[in-house]
Amino acid sequence: MSMTITMPGQPLAEAMKKHVAGFLSAQGRSSAAIAAEDWEALRVAKIDQNHHAVGIALLVAASMDQVTGEGVGQ
Repeated sequence: MSMTITMPGQPLAEAMKKHVAGFLSAQGRSSAAIAAEDWEALRVAKIDQNHHAVGIALLVAASMDQVTGEGVGQ
């Protein structure tokens, strides 16, 4: 699945790239932990994955707020 999000402003775009990379890395570690039946590693990977998912959601919300604000002349 591919999705394109346009981030207004370089700092938001850089933060988004870092969170997406972190999320994908944690997802890979999660899959490897399941294959190895390493439940502690799975727990840690899922915590990391959730951290990055929240970061992505917050950045998307901030981006939408910024775009909406620019749209009404703020």
